[in-house]
Amino acid sequence: MSLICGRGRALPQLLARLTQHLQVLVDLGSPQYRGAATLAYETVCSKPQQAASSQPDKQTALVVHGLLGSGRNWRTFARNLANKAASSSGEPWRMVMVDQRNHGASSSLPLHPPHSIEAAAGDLSRLVQTKLGGIMPKAVLGHSLGGKIVLEFLRQNSREGHALPKQVWVLDSPLGRWNGEGPTDTDKVINEILNIPLPVPSRRWLYDYMTERGYSEAIQHWLGSNLVPTNNGLKWAFDISGAAAMFHSYKQQDYWNLLEHPPPGVEVHIVRAADSDRWSKRELSQLDALEKKSPKDPDEGFVKVHVLPNAGHWLHVENPNGLLELISPSLTNTTRG
Repeated sequence: MSLICGRGRALPQLLARLTQHLQVLVDLGSPQYRGAATLAYETVCSKPQQAASSQPDKQTALVVHGLLGSGRNWRTFARNLANKAASSSGEPWRMVMVDQRNHGASSSLPLHPPHSIEAAAGDLSRLVQTKLGGIMPKAVLGHSLGGKIVLEFLRQNSREGHALPKQVWVLDSPLGRWNGEGPTDTDKVINEILNIPLPVPSRRWLYDYMTERGYSEAIQHWLGSNLVPTNNGLKWAFDISGAAAMFHSYKQQDYWNLLEHPPPGVEVHIVRAADSDRWSKRELSQLDALEKKSPKDPDEGFVKVHVLPNAGHWLHVENPNGLLELISPSLTNTTRG
């Protein structure tokens, strides 16, 4: 079993040595960041025997969950990915699973509006600076809402001339602005949550309530996993108003231009779940054109599009082994050269 190597804190001895060579990612004294809290997070580390003893410093990847999720939703997958990467590379790995603003343990922190994709990306930069010693992770992975946040994280740091991750993984996250008419299915779920009286008596009550309104078992259990104990029942582990604002921002963002001209030295991997219903025909056509773009500019990074079979939107649950086999070989390459 992998090690749970930290909750909400980094490794002080390691970071004291590493920060002698850090490149500052954000100016924490600036008005943008002054007084802001740092995201809650948890790390899982590869098993010691999976890595050579001569490699004391852990390679790091950030894992960013989707809307109404939390870092712990990715714990099993992150643990397996850390072990596989360490076994292949001979170097220890740690996966840092954040709780985004308005989600999980970060929902009670003073992370103030606007609750936007830009602000959420700034939260990641502050985490890197304050808890990871300013050392940019080798890779950042984001699912759904988290996919656009890691792209914004890349864009912000590139604009500021800061260090960049070697790889960015965007997991089943459409890349452009929402152009549909009317509310999305996710908007409907958010509105439903806003109407559920608190405290919730039990998960069984929630499942019955959602069944009566025609929601699938997958959505019921997704929401049920986000209930935590409180006085006289259960409450949400997220701030639904703040999360709704983040989803509104998510729908407004467009990253096609960034992907057409990725920063030099960066690999952007787009993973589309084969059975996902999140992609429009237009975006599928854009993805195909993006991957076929040639010749590759030597002054730019590159984009690789992957299709994960036998998986819908929650690809790390529906086909975790396939996703592991897809990510691991490329991730291991970040430690070379």
